[in-house]
Amino acid sequence: TPVIARDAGGNQEIVKDGINGFLVPYNDPLALQWAMERLFDLSDNKKETMIESAKETARSFSKERMVRELIDNLESL
Repeated sequence: TPVIARDAGGNQEIVKDGINGFLVPYNDPLALQWAMERLFDLSDNKKETMIESAKETARSFSKERMVRELIDNLESL
């Protein structure tokens, strides 16, 4: 499911604005409202595209990938 997240921390690594969700500035209620309206107003086709992109992003953050990257980083020390 597409998400709405604050544009801070590591969220930019996961949420690609308009691709798999929406990023809004911290402490900006009008931007949050705008993002919510955009999400609800998406066409079915765009919503499905964003859902598939969100699923692909989630798959790229698998436990296996995280463990592999940790091992690679430790071995490079």
